[in-house]
Amino acid sequence: MSLTPTQLATLKSAMLADANLTAFVAAGNDGAIAAYYNATGAGNLWRPIITVSELNTAIVWSEFAGLTVALQNTYLAMVVVGSVDATNVNIRNGFSTVFTGKTSLTNLSALAQRVATRLEALYAVANVCPIFGYVISVAEINQARTT
Repeated sequence: MSLTPTQLATLKSAMLADANLTAFVAAGNDGAIAAYYNATGAGNLWRPIITVSELNTAIVWSEFAGLTVALQNTYLAMVVVGSVDATNVNIRNGFSTVFTGKTSLTNLSALAQRVATRLEALYAVANVCPIFGYVISVAEINQARTT
């Protein structure tokens, strides 16, 4: 995967507008700019892939045992493929339906998110990022900066 021309243009605009990068941009220090964008930023993102094994570590099993059979079956139907996509609001609503008011829901919500990098935060909308997990290269920084 590489950034699209539109994404590169967005990155260039952001680089030029960020006072933290002014000296690096002026000096053409693409390595420092890449490091800046690959570092942890602010805000959480929903994770697009969470394995069942990860989910099962977040569930309080005594809570699960106390659920109705219908709610247990709902959970099992959600995870039957081996992973879930927390960027999908329907998946998040499903977990909320199954575990409403329970510690498991708090645990699952925490598991389903992580702090965005500065690059991811640049493209995130409603805590969902189309380039989740992408690490920008020095070459791409140079391409964005010089285009």
